[in-house]
Amino acid sequence: MLIGQCDGIEIHLKEEIIYMNFLVLRRAISNCSANGRLCDNLEGIVNHQSCEPSGHDRKVLKSIVKTLFDYLKLVCEKYGLSPEKKHLFTL
Repeated sequence: MLIGQCDGIEIHLKEEIIYMNFLVLRRAISNCSANGRLCDNLEGIVNHQSCEPSGHDRKVLKSIVKTLFDYLKLVCEKYGLSPEKKHLFTL
């Protein structure tokens, strides 16, 4: 569900995920553990709350996936997003 749009950014909310789509080209630097870097082709940012009920316990995350990129890929594929062009905002 689109919940807002401002300054070339769309903000969406679905179930446990909030994500932003960049509608205009942006240069971004990210320290995302999965694929963070300086980039020019970032389509947006994803914030998924799957760890929220467990108090951000990393053991729970490790039982789901082996790497953070696998986690990002799992989340993005569930919601039809491109993991290569999204950065994970928080875990």
